[in-house]
Amino acid sequence: MGDDDTAVVFASDDQLELLRTASVDSTFCVVLVLFHQLFTIFAPLTEHTFPVCSALTSRKTTALYKEVFRPVHELVLQFQPSQIIAGFEEAPAAAVRSVIGNDLIVSVCC
Repeated sequence: MGDDDTAVVFASDDQLELLRTASVDSTFCVVLVLFHQLFTIFAPLTEHTFPVCSALTSRKTTALYKEVFRPVHELVLQFQPSQIIAGFEEAPAAAVRSVIGNDLIVSVCC
């Protein structure tokens, strides 16, 4: 990672418990100028999904996404996202595959 790469990850203990199955998404244009995006991990609960872990990131690189997923996976060993929703970018999926494994569905959205 470069010197300017930053990720601030936040989730409560209760939220981390919900991460046994999860999907991820990233949102742009909603964060302060200091950051590039809000990267969110969602977990299913009953018939809905809820945001349970978020990271403010300064870049969209595979290396930085790995730094987001690595501590989450260390805190919740059962963290096995089943799906990545990517807006035409491969970096989040590559990071999850690197940290967790290759069994992952990648969905593309606009």
